Parts: sequence; C-alpha cells; structure tokens
Amino acid sequence: MQNTNKQIVDDDEQYRQQKWLDTTMSNMLLKTYVYLKQPKLLLDYKRTIQDLITRYLAMIMEEKFKIFLIGSSLTSLGSNRSDIDLCMVIYDRRGQVDERYQNRVYAEHKLSKIRTILESFGIAYDSKVIRANVPILKFYDHNHIEVNLNLNKLVTVQNTLLLMHCCSLDSRVAPFLFTIKLWAQKNGINCAYFKSLSSYALSLMAIFFLQNVCQPPILPSFDHILELIKQSTKIYSNFYSNNHYKNDSKFNFKSNRSTSQSKLNNNKYQQDS
Repeated sequence: MQNTNKQIVDDDEQYRQQKWLDTTMSNMLLKTYVYLKQPKLLLDYKRTIQDLITRYLAMIMEEKFKIFLIGSSLTSLGSNRSDIDLCMVIYDRRGQVDERYQNRVYAEHKLSKIRTILESFGIAYDSKVIRANVPILKFYDHNHIEVNLNLNKLVTVQNTLLLMHCCSLDSRVAPFLFTIKLWAQKNGINCAYFKSLSSYALSLMAIFFLQNVCQPPILPSFDHILELIKQSTKIYSNFYSNNHYKNDSKFNFKSNRSTSQSKLNNNKYQQDS
C-alpha cells in the first residue's frame, strides 16, 4: 500500500514537471515565432515592390501578365528578414498561360529582357538570371532586400495556397512549421539549390506528422484541405490579399487542441531520430 501511494505521488510529480516543461517550452516557441515572424509593415512593403515591378514592366511589355507574391511572405512562415518571392504569369493571345516559357532556354531569355527593363528603371541592383531547371531572376531592391522572380511556375502559387490554408486551420501550425524551418536553417539543410531539402519539402513532412502521427490529427488530409481551398478561394484571382483565406466556419474539421506546442516539436524530432 505504501509503495502504491509512493508511485502515485511520483507519477503526479512527474506529470506536474512535464506539464510545466510543456508550458514553458510552448511559451518559448511561441515567443520566438512572434519575435521573428514577418511584421505586417514588411508584408506591405513587399506588396509595394510587387506593384512597382508590375507597373514598370507593363509600360514596356506587350504581353498580358500578372505577378503574384508567393512563398513565406503569405504563408505566415516568413521571418523579419525573409526575401521577396514572385511568380510572373505571362498569357498568350488566347488568354491562356503561355506554354512557351516551360522551355528553360526560352524562359531564361525572357528573364534577361525583364532584368534589363527593371535595371533601366533603377529598381533592380546586382541582378542575375539563375540558369537552373527553374530559371529565376534574382536581384536586390534599393533597400537591399532580395527579390526572386520565376516565370509561369503556377505550382509555386498553388503551394503557397496550400500552406496558407494549413496555417489558417489551427493556430499552432504556423509556429510549429516556423520552428522546424528555423532549425533547418541553423543546420544548413533547407536549401534545394545545394541539394538539400527545400523549406517546402520540410513543411510537407511536418504537415504529414500533424495529419497522421498526432492522434487525434491536428490537420485533415490533403484531399480535405484541397477541397476546402476549392470551396473558399479562386486560386488565380484575387490573390493580392490573404484576407479571404481565413478558415470558414462551415468547415467542421476539429483539430486536437489539447496537444501543446512544445510537445508537437518534441514528438516531431523523436519521430525523426
């Protein structure tokens, strides 16, 4: 009987210590996210650069086009030092996405022309065309913020929408993904250019964990998420603002809100080890 009581006391003490640790770590992770995440002022500035580039290119280019702000700038995963990622979609005379730019050489040639235009207006500095499988125009604006622009890679727009929606479904998702991204950056394993995993790939792995390892799941399946996106957004229109990507009350998925932020991160690393 005495041993039983001692076991109960020990278990209770262990539970209190674990709860304190979870709460403390959760607060630390959340504070880190709040401190390092992209401020609204920076997002507004990025939109200004987006508009400026669009306006100057429209003065010279004959083709119809749209420029989308993509990546961490819109997904709630950007830091206060994140760069500006843009996807420029050029349309043909029928109003369809111009398939010619799927050709790498053709895309590189067009990006070189865009580079010349932006340099002539004085908004692109230290610019260069990265000749890769997905060619990118890389340059810096007058505030030394890096800008990366791709041509007709609509998948980058779709990927942005997916992460935006995942982060909108549960308030813990963005800090969780942000922490993993920060950890990967510190360890130099989040750059696809150097043959390591991309930030997007790491995010998908973390989302899979939230969907399948956590019980009950924190996020629904990708099929469910994509269905929510179809019902609540138009993928290629009105992408300027993310106000309409908020979670809609008519969707009845309920996540496991009893799992602490720190436990999510600890469990993720234990699964990976």
